[in-house]
Amino acid sequence: MIKLKIDSRDIQVQPGSTILQAARLLSIHIPTMCHMPEFEHTTSCMICTVQADDGMLPACSTRAAEGMVVETDNQAVKDFRKTTLELLFSEHVGECVAPCELACPAHLQVPRMMKQIEANDLDAAIVTIREDIALPAVLGYICTAPCENACRRRFVDESASICLLKKSVALEDLARTDNLLPPAKPLSGKRIAIIGAGATGLAVAFYTRLSGHSCTVYDRNPEAGGSLHDSIGPGGLSREVLMAEVEVIANMGVEFVQDREVGKDLDFDEIRADFDAVAVAAGSLEADDEFAGLTRTKRGLKINTVTYEIEIPGVFAGGQCVRPDQIPVRSVADGKNISASIDEYLSTGAVTQTAPRVRSRLGKVESEEIDEFLRGASPRGLQTDIGNSDTLSAEEATSLSSVCLQCGCRSADSCQLRSLADTYVADLQKYKYSQRAAIVRDTSHPWVVFEPGKCIKCGLCVKITRARGEDLGLTFVGRGFDVRVGIPHNGSLTAALKKSAAECVDACPSGALATQENLGPIEEFLKNTATEDEG
Repeated sequence: MIKLKIDSRDIQVQPGSTILQAARLLSIHIPTMCHMPEFEHTTSCMICTVQADDGMLPACSTRAAEGMVVETDNQAVKDFRKTTLELLFSEHVGECVAPCELACPAHLQVPRMMKQIEANDLDAAIVTIREDIALPAVLGYICTAPCENACRRRFVDESASICLLKKSVALEDLARTDNLLPPAKPLSGKRIAIIGAGATGLAVAFYTRLSGHSCTVYDRNPEAGGSLHDSIGPGGLSREVLMAEVEVIANMGVEFVQDREVGKDLDFDEIRADFDAVAVAAGSLEADDEFAGLTRTKRGLKINTVTYEIEIPGVFAGGQCVRPDQIPVRSVADGKNISASIDEYLSTGAVTQTAPRVRSRLGKVESEEIDEFLRGASPRGLQTDIGNSDTLSAEEATSLSSVCLQCGCRSADSCQLRSLADTYVADLQKYKYSQRAAIVRDTSHPWVVFEPGKCIKCGLCVKITRARGEDLGLTFVGRGFDVRVGIPHNGSLTAALKKSAAECVDACPSGALATQENLGPIEEFLKNTATEDEG
C-alpha cells in the first residue's frame, strides 16, 4: 500500500491509484470535466489540478506516490483552476443566455417557452412562464416588451411575438378551473406580511407562497391590483383579467386584507412584531406616508439594491416605493427577487450579496452567422394577419413560436464549464481573442445539436463512440492549436451518433453536444436507427 497525505489527512491506496481516486476515498471533492472512470486518461482540461510536493499536477492522471503531500483547495490551486477556466473560455463561441431572456427584467426563459408552445405543450409553457413572471396575462397586455427589442430575429424579418404568445398561453390557463403552477415547497410555518397589493406585492406573495411560507397582504385600496388598475382600458387590459390573476394567487392560500392602510389603520411596528418578515411594496409613496421613519432617497425608500433589504432586519422593499417610474415587468421582477431574499433570510438569518451567474456573450453577430441560427428555426416570416385576438389557435401559436432562433445555450443550467466559472469567479473575457471564431451549428441529427465552438476538446465523446462500437463515431481532427472534434471522412452527425447520442450528450461538460428540444425521446430515435441498420 502507498501512504500519502491529502489536505492534511493520511490515506493508504493501492499501487497505481491516482490522486483523484485517493481523494474520493476521503470524500474530498476535486472538480473534473474530461474524466470518466471507465476510460483511460487521454487529454486533460486541467481543472482537476492539485498541488503536490510544490508542483501543479492533474489529479485524474497523476499516480499517488509514497510520502506525497497533496493540497486540493489552497489559494494556489484555486488561482490555477481559475486561469484554466479563463483560457478555456478564450476560444468559447457560445452564449449562456439568449438576448431576449437577458433583456427581460424578470429573465423569462423565452427560448424554452417558445419551444414548448411550438410543440403545443401549453401546460409546460405556462409553468415555465410562471417560474419567472407572476402576472403573465396582465403583462401580456401592458409590458413594453424589452425582450422583443433584443430579439435577433429582427435582423431577419421582425422580432418574435414573445408577449403575444405569453399572453395567449396565460389567458388559456386563466380559463381553467385548476391553474397550473410551478411546484410549491411544503409549508414552513413562517409568516410573511406584504404591504401593498400592486404588481410587486402580488409577485412577492406568489413566489413566497411557492417557497412554502404563509402570506398576508395588506392594501389600502378596496381591491388588489394597485396602479395596475390605471392600465385598464378598452381593447387592452380588463378588470376581469387582472382580478383573475389575483384570484390565482388567492387560491394558493394567500390572505388579502383590503381597505387597511399602514400608518393609519395598521401600525408598522406591530406588523413587524407579528410576522417573521415584511415586504414593503406600497407603490409610489406620498410625503406624508408613514413607515416608521424608514430612510428615503429623493425618489423612494432606500434599499440594498442587491438584496432588497432596508436598514431594519427582516424588512424588504421594492417596486414603485423604491423607483416610482419603473415599468410593470420590472416591478414584477422586484417581487420575485424580494421573495428569494426573504426565503434566504428565513432559512439562514441573513441574505448574501451573491454575484449573478457568469454569462458567455457572443457580441456582434454577423449576417452569415444568423444563417446558422436559422438552421433550427422556421424559414417563414412572421404572420402579420392574426388580427388583435388575445388567444391564438394552435396553428397560429406554432407558426409564431417556430421562428425563435434559440440563441441561448440549451445546456446553460447543466453546463459544468459555466458552473465551475461561477465557483472560481472566472473572468470570461480575460484571454478572449480579438476576433472570435464563427458560429457553427450542426442540426442535421434528428435528436442532437453539435456546436463545435463550445467544445473544450475533452475527448469524452470520442471515447464513448469508440467504446460503443459506432461505425463512424467522433474523432480528433487536426493538430496543435487547430485540433477539434469532428466526424471522420466528413460524415454526417446522424451517422456518427447512432447508438451513443444520449450518452455523449450526457457526458458533454460544455453544451457542445445538446438535445434538440421537444423532438421526442431518444428511445424513438434509437428504435428507428436500429430498424435502418437491420434493413
